[in-house]
Parts: sequence; C-alpha cells; structure tokens
Amino acid sequence: MIFSLKDRDRAVTCLKFSPDGETMVVAYAEPSCELLVYDSKNHFKQTAKIRGSTTPVTHIDFSNDNRKIIQCNNAGCELLFFDLVEKNKAGAVGK
Repeated sequence: MIFSLKDRDRAVTCLKFSPDGETMVVAYAEPSCELLVYDSKNHFKQTAKIRGSTTPVTHIDFSNDNRKIIQCNNAGCELLFFDLVEKNKAGAVGK
C-alpha cells in the first residue's frame, strides 16, 4: 500500500482523479451524500466539501480542459455540475 486515507465512516460510492492528477474527488453514501475534494499534490489535503446531491453519487467526470468543473450522476437520475475553482474562491460549497 502506498497511501491510506480515512476521512469518513461511510461507504465510498465513487472516486475520481482530475485529468492532470492534481485533484481527487470522493463521493460518500448517505445520509449526507457529499463530495469531498482533495489536493493530491499536497498530501491529499481536503480543499472543499460539496453538498447538493439528494441521493448517493454514482459517477464523477471532470472537464477535459482542467477548468476543474465536475459533472456527477446520482442514484436519483440527476445530472449535477459543480465548479471547484469558484466554490473555493467563494468559500461556500454546494449546489
């Protein structure tokens, strides 16, 4: 094992690295159905917590242009988009 990280006591429903490898997003199961964003170049320091999904996230995709926009599908058949850069600047994360 190269690295181990335990941040929650809930099941991970999805995990994805950005195309440049600098960001990792982890989706957690209910009750909060939140996404946690980590800086993989800084020892996986948590940089954001995203709330907005009402059901567990089943898939995460990053934009190919490294703009840090993610698209998520969830178990409720919703398609959600989040801008990680703007959320970090504003200090507020969510929908």
